[in-house]
Amino acid sequence: MGLRGCGKSTLGRLLAEGLGRPLVEIDEQILATFPEASVAEVWAANGEAAWRAAETRVLCECLQRAGQVIALGGGTPMIPEARHLIEAEQRASRATVIYLRCRVAELTHRLLKNPGDRPPLLAGDAIKEIARVAQMRQPAYRSLADIELDVTETTPAEAATVILRLLNHGHGPNDG
Repeated sequence: MGLRGCGKSTLGRLLAEGLGRPLVEIDEQILATFPEASVAEVWAANGEAAWRAAETRVLCECLQRAGQVIALGGGTPMIPEARHLIEAEQRASRATVIYLRCRVAELTHRLLKNPGDRPPLLAGDAIKEIARVAQMRQPAYRSLADIELDVTETTPAEAATVILRLLNHGHGPNDG
């Protein structure tokens, strides 16, 4: 988990390969439940509440299948029902939550270079938005994380190596 632009999808692919497990990108799964072609179109046509409701349903379905790497949406941990689902999996030793932390300046650089199709989360300037969203979400991310890794100045391959090492030394779920 982490903010938009922190590398969840890229690192998720590397972790899935390293663990020999499938990758589930939650945003892709959610988007497939709507007729619209992009996240921005879904939000425009149906609103954020519809997206968040679908996000919780899709997460619940994903968590019922063991042995996968799930790249959460940046807002997933902020949905109370989704958070409870994740915490239940942690308590049952079926999930390890990894928070990919990245400095706002680097996120801004990445998102200005490749904005993607995501709608703005707050009204106003994109750079200010990133800082405000980071400030709002960081406490939730930190409280949920089993592992927290600063990915600001590491390559995805370096970050994957660190995470795989941590998972292999007892930071992972007991039964995968």
